[in-house]
Amino acid sequence: MNIALPKKILQEDNQFLVYTDTHYVISPYLTKTQTTKVWLASHHIEEYSEEADAAVDGARIVYGPYTDVKPYGSHNKTLRVHYENNSPAIRFPSVEQTLTLPSWGSSVEVSNQYLMEHAGALLKGRFSRLDYQLRNGPETDPSFRQVSVLVDDYEYGHTYSDAIGNITSSSMNFNESTLELDMRYPLFGGWKASFLTSHRVPLGKVHDSGSRKIFVRFGVPVKGAVTNHFSVDVVLPSGVVGKNFRAENSPYDVALSSFVNSKGSQVLRLSKENIVFDHLATLQIAYDSA
Repeated sequence: MNIALPKKILQEDNQFLVYTDTHYVISPYLTKTQTTKVWLASHHIEEYSEEADAAVDGARIVYGPYTDVKPYGSHNKTLRVHYENNSPAIRFPSVEQTLTLPSWGSSVEVSNQYLMEHAGALLKGRFSRLDYQLRNGPETDPSFRQVSVLVDDYEYGHTYSDAIGNITSSSMNFNESTLELDMRYPLFGGWKASFLTSHRVPLGKVHDSGSRKIFVRFGVPVKGAVTNHFSVDVVLPSGVVGKNFRAENSPYDVALSSFVNSKGSQVLRLSKENIVFDHLATLQIAYDSA
């Protein structure tokens, strides 16, 4: 767990986080030997849990080896490290995705509504654009202005906009298979931005009407980000009505529900709270004809 300390910083300050964990792995079994290694984002370590067997090597702290660790770590101690970390602290309070299946045609329209915030140390005092331009750099500034979204090779027709209108500063990185989104302004601690992206995918990647299956790429494809609420609405083609929706291969619990929208189309909704990049998976949803 990482917590900003101090909780508020000036624009020219570096961001420091406190990482807390346990020295031992919680296990129901006796552990004969264990070593705990902590890899940090920088070499600048303000403070760390002092143990007799602790060794610091640049941006790495090694604890142990521990021997004969009792079940459930009955003598476990809190591991605490206070260190510099200017990495982007990206959090999405909500991401809402909509997949609209066509009544006629061979492609599916996908739209994503993002609400994003900088979840690190809050900005204290005024913001100076001049100071930002003079100091700005990936290693010296805890703010961020660019977000990399992982894309699949079958996606096409990407757009990126916000409440003002289209944003033309985005670009596609074909080597990394990412869509690079540039914000209109840098985000400092506590600042928020909302934006909309859209693209199209072949119908066969999402819906197989013959076997009555829907395939949903579930999750937020942004590395290092935490999403508090994520939902996907799959709008079925006009005249298609399903029942008994069920996830056949989900690696985790997903809330499933369905309703009819104002246009008379049935909508399947999938949702989950508190997800990270590692939750990204293609879910297979089966249904029966009504």
